[in-house]
Amino acid sequence: VRVVSLMFLRDVMDRPQFLLPERKIEQLRAIFEFFRDSPAKWDIMELKEQVLDTAYEAVLNETFQSAPKFHTQTLSLSIDPYLKLAPRPDAWHNYLLTRSKKHRKKWRYLHNRLASQGHWSVTRHNADADFVSVMAEYRELERKSRKKDMPPAQVAAIHDFYCQLAPALAPQGDMFIVFLRLNGVPIAGLIGMSFNDRYVALQTVFDEAYSPYSPGFLVGGHDVKWAMENGFSEYDFMSGFLTDKLLWTDSCRRTCFLRIVRKEAWSGFFFLVKFRVVPAILALMKKTGMNDRLCHLLGYEAQPEVNSKFDKHNSLLERQHPTPAERQN
Repeated sequence: VRVVSLMFLRDVMDRPQFLLPERKIEQLRAIFEFFRDSPAKWDIMELKEQVLDTAYEAVLNETFQSAPKFHTQTLSLSIDPYLKLAPRPDAWHNYLLTRSKKHRKKWRYLHNRLASQGHWSVTRHNADADFVSVMAEYRELERKSRKKDMPPAQVAAIHDFYCQLAPALAPQGDMFIVFLRLNGVPIAGLIGMSFNDRYVALQTVFDEAYSPYSPGFLVGGHDVKWAMENGFSEYDFMSGFLTDKLLWTDSCRRTCFLRIVRKEAWSGFFFLVKFRVVPAILALMKKTGMNDRLCHLLGYEAQPEVNSKFDKHNSLLERQHPTPAERQN
């Protein structure tokens, strides 16, 4: 089965998106009509973690649901925290007042504690700088972080992609690498991207040796402050581990997984088996205990199901932010 999708790296919390500088509806229509009219090149299209606004959803439905040869499926996927920004001179001060007293106290306390260890600073580098050498500094910081065990080839692929993306964003956007430094040495870093009036925090990292100072919390806060002071209308925290991100915002939206299947014998059969029959069988096996018995019969040790803090937290948020269909049900 030929599957077409936006590029992404498995097991990495990213969100591949279309970057549309202007005339959004016309551009989306051109993209989807191109795929609709290319019948010999793909069987299934999968677009993961898409933020659906009215224009996106309308063009998608207009292009594929009206065409009899396609089946469209929209699945709720993840929680996306974001912050609507108010670019005013006193915006940061007023914004902090919307946070809890505990949050504001933590913000002040961590700065004072870090200052007791030496001189701290926040530096920002964009595509106009030597982005490759700055990315090398970021990679060195990753080796001191929880990400140090990631496969080197995967890390290199991510960084090479960012280095190629940085100059390609102009003139509508820019790439940024932000460091929180202590005595000139990076202890936390953040990679961000701007496009038109939106800002996206793509990923953060911090030196585990400085975890008692919450450097990831500090570099994220300074990034929000900078975006607010520079006139961006929205700050997107991305999905993933949400506990820290939701300290900065009370607004969330659901991202979607779009699947479009061509109604032909082979792709239709594949869709039915993989996305309908197999999940139903696995759910039944799990419910009846057949899964454990099968593992025992084949000599495998059944792995206990672990509900991590990540899964528990995200499940709670999904219940708090239902989709329109879930709300109706």
